[in-house]
Amino acid sequence: MSCLHLRSASTTLFERLHRTIVVLSGAFRPVAQRARRTLSDRIATMWQTFRQFTSHLRRR
Repeated sequence: MSCLHLRSASTTLFERLHRTIVVLSGAFRPVAQRARRTLSDRIATMWQTFRQFTSHLRRR
């Protein structure tokens, strides 16, 4: 009987941990998406600058 009680307690602990992880991931998801967008924009800007520079060098 005590084995069932321990299993129940561990299940409750796991469910609480799972809910906490879900809440935290929901809170950090917008931050990660914004960071990904910012990084993508910066890479696009750097790539455009690089292409303009190489184009300028070819025209010389």
